[in-house]
Amino acid sequence: MIDEEIDEKVREQRKKDAIEYQNKKRNSYIFMLCASLFEIVETVLLIVVLFVVFMFFMIKVFHIQGDAATILFQVMTVVIFIGGMILGFIIYRKVVQWAIEKFNIAEKINDNVLVHYKKQPKEDKEAKLRK
Repeated sequence: MIDEEIDEKVREQRKKDAIEYQNKKRNSYIFMLCASLFEIVETVLLIVVLFVVFMFFMIKVFHIQGDAATILFQVMTVVIFIGGMILGFIIYRKVVQWAIEKFNIAEKINDNVLVHYKKQPKEDKEAKLRK
C-alpha cells in the first residue's frame, strides 16, 4: 500500500515535470520568435536611420556633389550596412537582457535559451581573454 502511494506520487511528479518542460519549451519558442522579429525590425530601422543621417550630412551640411558624392555614397552604403548590423546586434542583446530581467522571463524559458542571452560576469570575460 505504501509502495503504491509512493509510485503514485512519483508518477504525478513526473507528469508535472513533463508539463512544465513542455510549457518552458513552448515559451522558449515564442520568446525566440518574438526576439528574432524584434531584431530584424530594429536592425532594418537602425540601418535606415543611419542612411538618412548620412544623406542629410552629405547633401545639406557638406554639399558634396558629382563624382565625389557617387564614390562616397557607394563606400558609405557598405559601411552603414555593416555598422548597422553590428549596432543592431549589440542593441538587440542589451534589450533582450533587460526584458528578461524586467519581466522575469528566466523562470519561464529553457536554460539553453537563457544561456544565450545571459550576462557574463567581468571575471569570466577576463579569464577568457587571458586564455
